[in-house]
Amino acid sequence: MEFSLTFENKVNKRCYSMNEDRIICYCSNVSEKEIIDAILSGAKSLDDISRLTKACTSGRCKELSPNKRCCSPDIMKILDRHLSV
Repeated sequence: MEFSLTFENKVNKRCYSMNEDRIICYCSNVSEKEIIDAILSGAKSLDDISRLTKACTSGRCKELSPNKRCCSPDIMKILDRHLSV
């Protein structure tokens, strides 16, 4: 008998190594956990993440982020990592 993980279980399994407190979007103070929660709620794109979390909406990440760059590439990496199940 082969055990098959559901989509949500696969996403949850990938979340165990995440730093839930890590801020991804500095302009809206959105954590990695909030982005993953949005994915679990059905987000499948940057627009979905922005709508559900307000991440990547005020355009001040380059100014506020310690990396001095926009958060959208980081959000896309999280999406890719969790949706490629």
